Amino acid sequence: PQASPHAGATKSQAPRKPPAGGTKTAQATEWPGSSDGLVWIWDNGNAQNEAPPRPGETNPYSCRGQLHGRARLGPHYELLLDGGSFAADDRAGARIIAACKESNQITVEALVETFAAKQNGPARILSLSENSSERNLTLGQEGGRLLLRFRTGADDPNGTRHEAPVGELAEHSPVHSLLTHRPGDTIGYLNGRETFRSDRFGDLKSWQAMPLNLGDEQGGGRDWRGSLQAIAIYDRFVS
Repeated sequence: PQASPHAGATKSQAPRKPPAGGTKTAQATEWPGSSDGLVWIWDNGNAQNEAPPRPGETNPYSCRGQLHGRARLGPHYELLLDGGSFAADDRAGARIIAACKESNQITVEALVETFAAKQNGPARILSLSENSSERNLTLGQEGGRLLLRFRTGADDPNGTRHEAPVGELAEHSPVHSLLTHRPGDTIGYLNGRETFRSDRFGDLKSWQAMPLNLGDEQGGGRDWRGSLQAIAIYDRFVS
């Protein structure tokens, strides 16, 4: 189906459908398991996609965005990003960064399916970034690996000082990924199994308000071929 250019907060009574591929990585009926610290959420294009209000806000935050290029919604309302991107609304990046800098913690969760076992750039899956050389955090694919770039100081604008592989991705095999961080404690999980742990990443003091993009870099040039759904960003560490 053709997607609306504003995919996100559509209310519907339609029953939940399984993710693309119909594998055992399907979400439980109740997702996310907790809304504690939830600052941004995009389950699928047929979901309400609202984050709880933060201090000073009176209403839930509607997590919307704009489809670019060939990005579209799939048969289960997942994001199909083979040749395009989903750019969150203008407030999203600032909201996420402000909350995470205050707590000095962040967790990023998503259901990820790559359409090609080898992609390079790294190809961007999810980025809080300004352009191809300035970022706070990027989850990308390099070769067949899920890769983390994470800004660790003002002198590390591209987040490459401690660039690290988080785990292996297999073509057309959806995986539940979760990356959680607090200073000195960064852990990655794929399908609930710990695949990465590091004490090299520091605090978030140097992080700046930057846009949130799914599927490509801000300004293009780093396309990722794959699908995304069940995306959640928290301002807390998940133990």
